[in-house]
Amino acid sequence: MSQSKRRTKYDRVLTVLEELVPIWRDNAHATSPLFADRLSEMLVSIGPGSDVLKKARKSEIAAGQLQFLGELLHPSNRHNNEKDDALNKSREIFGREFPEYFAKIVASREKVIERGKIRSEDEYYLIRDYIDDLEGQPEPPELLKTLYMLVDSFSIE
Repeated sequence: MSQSKRRTKYDRVLTVLEELVPIWRDNAHATSPLFADRLSEMLVSIGPGSDVLKKARKSEIAAGQLQFLGELLHPSNRHNNEKDDALNKSREIFGREFPEYFAKIVASREKVIERGKIRSEDEYYLIRDYIDDLEGQPEPPELLKTLYMLVDSFSIE
């Protein structure tokens, strides 16, 4: 039985990082080449034969890198300068390799909104990030009132 081997998250993360480096290196913003250097260093530090790979499982490395990439490429991460072009291109690459990542965020967010109650600190920050994203739009939607009510009724202890 000949099946194509499914690529691991680790391999997909490496692909994303490899494709992001030239995008950031070619971006016009002054700090973008420095960020490209940082991505290159990260790629070398977690790549095949690296010391990190000798000490940690690929799944652990992928989980950490996914968190980093998810935060970097989150839709609310806007700069209103040349970096936004690199971020948009980077999101396309990330979305191609990890289409489920942002879909999970949206599904979790919708579940909280439908329930009408925030149950945990993670859900609080999920909704808070969504508020930040919506507030950045030229015409914020009516949904913001509901989201404000959700975060106001939740208390972080």
